[in-house]
Amino acid sequence: MMTGYRGAVLSLLSLAVLTGGLSWQRPPINQPKVIKLQFNGLGWQTDTRASDIAELLLQDFGSYEGWMIEPPPETALTDQMTVTIQDPSASVLEPLVAANLKAELKKQEEAKRQTERKSPIYAGLATWYDFGSELTAASRQFPKGTHLRVVAVNSGKTIDVMINDYGPQAYTGIQLDLNRPAFLKLAPLGAGKIGIKYFRI
Repeated sequence: MMTGYRGAVLSLLSLAVLTGGLSWQRPPINQPKVIKLQFNGLGWQTDTRASDIAELLLQDFGSYEGWMIEPPPETALTDQMTVTIQDPSASVLEPLVAANLKAELKKQEEAKRQTERKSPIYAGLATWYDFGSELTAASRQFPKGTHLRVVAVNSGKTIDVMINDYGPQAYTGIQLDLNRPAFLKLAPLGAGKIGIKYFRI
């Protein structure tokens, strides 16, 4: 008897779904929102799942007493909203500036690491020739205008150079001809040639 009852209920539910009489929607997911903060003229962005401005300020600062906030703290947050804060105390502003600077430097460092991870790393030999005063190099592997980061294997010293010439010839077994100023940043000229690793930046 129970089995027949369950079957009837399931049949009715299936019929309702098929005829549009019953629908099911996935509950909304609280996606993080990008909020633009203006703190006494200092601007940055933050990602948050907070529902309103008050919750965001409590999460990020711990308090907002005495601050002038626009829109008001009870306003619901929406993606790309700008929140302006005026006249916080200097004791709050100074660590905030430091934290913002630290976050920006961390972002730049991560971008640098991402670039290095995406670029193939090559190994070979470099020598030098007397050509120009800027940090440049000759390569038969990369076109003129390419920027490379070159690392001396023995010392770990690093330079960034721009390719502005073609060479050296393949029979030499040399991958890069660094000009004099570039080579000197990695090794003394008397070394003649050095082992290197290099990649595009």
